[in-house]
Amino acid sequence: MVPAPTRPNDSPPLLSMQGIRKSFPGVAALKGIELELYQGEVLALLGENGAGKSTLIKVLGGAHLPDQGDIFIHGSKVSIHSPSQSESLGISVIYQEFNLVPSLSAVDNIFLGNEITRGGFILRDRQQAKANELFNKFGVEIDSLPIPHNRPAANRGNRQSAFSFG
Repeated sequence: MVPAPTRPNDSPPLLSMQGIRKSFPGVAALKGIELELYQGEVLALLGENGAGKSTLIKVLGGAHLPDQGDIFIHGSKVSIHSPSQSESLGISVIYQEFNLVPSLSAVDNIFLGNEITRGGFILRDRQQAKANELFNKFGVEIDSLPIPHNRPAANRGNRQSAFSFG
């Protein structure tokens, strides 16, 4: 069993969302949500369909603006107005509805849209090294070589599933 993280009295949470409200026409999706995340914690959002989990993450990721409430990163109040602003604050959102590009390798899919480049060229060795760190960290074995275009479609789909859920 992993011990619970300690919360130093003088350290603010890494993330704090206070009184977050978000409504859409005819529905109050978020009604005063409070959330704190401290260093070393792992947090899961659980709830039925329509409970507001995705909406809360979209507020944090800058895809939706809250109607009310405050967000703090490392104790400093922030206003997140776009996904790029959220990323600049160190927040990365991976939506459950993501799609993979079947003709790309696992590594290329991981960095799709966030390629490591220098002078306009993709630094594939650096991307491979970072992907290997992730694979090792999560204890997964993923074939990171490109998928041959002549491989049967059924095999390409199996590989995508392994990457998505592995």
